[in-house]
Amino acid sequence: MFRFIQRHLHMVLLCGALCTAQTTIAGPAKPPSAREAEFRGFVIHGEIAGATQLDVLVLDTRGEPLDGALYDLKEGILEGVLPLPLGVEAAIQLKALGREGQVLAEAKAVVRFNDSRHGSNIVTLESGNRLPLGAVVISPLGLRLDAVETNETGLLRYELRAFEAEGREVELAPDEVSWNIQYPDLTEFKSCPAGGPGLGACVEFRVPMQEKLITEPQLNACINDIICLVNTQPPPGQPVNGYKAISAGVNFTCALTHDQRVLCWGINTGKQLARVSGETCGIPSYPGGLVPCGTSPQEIICPRGSSCRYTALDAGFSHTCAIDTAGAVWCWGANSSSQLGFQCTAEDRDPNCGATATPRRVSIPGAPDDRSPRFVQVSAGHWHSCAVSEKGNVYCWGSNAASQLGSPGLSEPRFAGSPNKYKQVSAGNRHTCAVTTAGTLDCWGDNQDSQIHSGLPSQGDFSTPKDVSALHPGLAGRVSLVAAGELRTCASADGSGVVCWGNSIAGDHPVSSAVASDLELGFIAGTDEDVCTVAGGRMWCGWTETSLVPVPTRAQNFIDITVGGENGGHYCAVMTGGAARCWGVYNTYGQLGDGTTAAHIFPGRVSGP
Repeated sequence: MFRFIQRHLHMVLLCGALCTAQTTIAGPAKPPSAREAEFRGFVIHGEIAGATQLDVLVLDTRGEPLDGALYDLKEGILEGVLPLPLGVEAAIQLKALGREGQVLAEAKAVVRFNDSRHGSNIVTLESGNRLPLGAVVISPLGLRLDAVETNETGLLRYELRAFEAEGREVELAPDEVSWNIQYPDLTEFKSCPAGGPGLGACVEFRVPMQEKLITEPQLNACINDIICLVNTQPPPGQPVNGYKAISAGVNFTCALTHDQRVLCWGINTGKQLARVSGETCGIPSYPGGLVPCGTSPQEIICPRGSSCRYTALDAGFSHTCAIDTAGAVWCWGANSSSQLGFQCTAEDRDPNCGATATPRRVSIPGAPDDRSPRFVQVSAGHWHSCAVSEKGNVYCWGSNAASQLGSPGLSEPRFAGSPNKYKQVSAGNRHTCAVTTAGTLDCWGDNQDSQIHSGLPSQGDFSTPKDVSALHPGLAGRVSLVAAGELRTCASADGSGVVCWGNSIAGDHPVSSAVASDLELGFIAGTDEDVCTVAGGRMWCGWTETSLVPVPTRAQNFIDITVGGENGGHYCAVMTGGAARCWGVYNTYGQLGDGTTAAHIFPGRVSGP
């Protein structure tokens, strides 16, 4: 989903002709010695998995130390200033240190900068077994890409700004900045009109507002083709490790890696982890005692007939569904209400009928215009599941006690029956909502707690998909995201930000004025359903009847967030570099994914992949 307002993007990579392990720029024939050279401050920043400190030593070509520093890392992220000599070669030695001071990874590079305006260097840190744990970037200038708000629908404007190591902004001439923008059907972009904001360079382009899935554009901006910023994606040819999406259910979590594998961790009483686990977690003196669990992420079982490579996933109350690279939907975990896509009868003697650890493919009959549907998005709710096909049709299966599948009947998978085309669906407890490609909102199913709209019948009128956009005046403009919870619903629109309604909420309650790039509701019934969003790369969480507050972390490059349920809830998020963070007041079943059952209320790194 496109992030309409995106500010202070993290500079994740420097590229161009000089982005190598050694950067050399032509200088004087007889440069001064390293000790006689002028030292200037350079920008140093990056991300190193598991590191708490970075020890940096600057050496001359004979190995004699010239300068150095010990940087503290927050959540593995480094931001600082490094003094370097101008006009001569210098060696940089880096050591990433863990919590106990142990060396996790190290690297060494030779650099040479002739001035404080040009050149760049990226150094990859590798562990003892040559596994990359992260990278550090050294550059004369730090870059920032800001979204500039416009009043025209579909018109996007970005400004690139450059800063010296000491924080002073430098002026950028339009002719020294090059742009590369990738977006479906985008044919052209141009420099902003003269007199743009600040000292930076500006670019604008128009997004085609068509009835199709809208992806997030990739912006690459370079100064003199040397110092470059990539807003969300790595440059071509650069491998990406780690996670790209994450989803939490009740006391368990699953995540999708960049190499398209699914890993799960947490409680496993209902085979939610899609694997057989010999590990146990819990509190012996509490009801239930010790139960099957997994405290570290592990890959799910690969079912027969599957490529075992996936493009999307979503965790429900106690089951999960994922879409493979062929566009098929596979589900696992609890199946008490056929939420996995197959029925379980009293005569069925299959021991895996009520819950299965082996993902099963959902057999979904096509719609009249979509005979062999390929799916692009899936949502696992409490007792039912839904998915959106490439052609924009919604299909649902599982419990249908309140017509949450889109029409009355049994629990078998079926086309929701709406003539509208959709780009996102969200399955809640006993209701479902979906965003149309036109930017309106349809809902169907139970309305007993006003989770569709207050003052209207609890059921009946919502047995099939109905446009409810006009019923929610607090939701202004084009709707981009919806999250259906247990008894409530939240949605994000470009004219109002995020608003919520449902159980005990009077009307439409605004929780954030920012347009969300991700929106999630937790599986906590009652008046305290928690909601989280990502906006501008930052995470915001709170209750559906209050205002959201920022999650306490300095990082501003998050792309996906999720909210679990029960035991006070737990939260997880993914960063642009592939790192995952989880936190919560409970970790009894290892749902935070750090290999322990110790809780922590600040975002902590998830193990693997």
